[in-house]
Amino acid sequence: MGVIRQPFGRLDDGRRVDRWILVGERLRVCLLTYGAAVQDIEYDGVHLVLGFDNIEDYEDARCPYIGTVVGRYANRLSDGLVVSGRTCALDCNEGDTVQLHGGSEGLHRRIW
Repeated sequence: MGVIRQPFGRLDDGRRVDRWILVGERLRVCLLTYGAAVQDIEYDGVHLVLGFDNIEDYEDARCPYIGTVVGRYANRLSDGLVVSGRTCALDCNEGDTVQLHGGSEGLHRRIW
């Protein structure tokens, strides 16, 4: 039982990503510093979550949210956001007028 930290890879921009492995008698949990992703949960040898084996697949724009935290909004915002009567432009990452899960640089792309 214990905690293991190991390098997982580097992002295209050079930032380092680590994997933290929490090990118990029957349970093993792998967490990434990229997107605070749950990469793997293994209980008695059975894998319980979807995850990728390399950082390149996490950076792939076709599957950006696998196992990661999303936000700042876990939904879609469209046509800007009104704050105190002022419309704020959004980073639209789903079509021309919709922001999904915090935009292209949402929490799913941060190093934690």
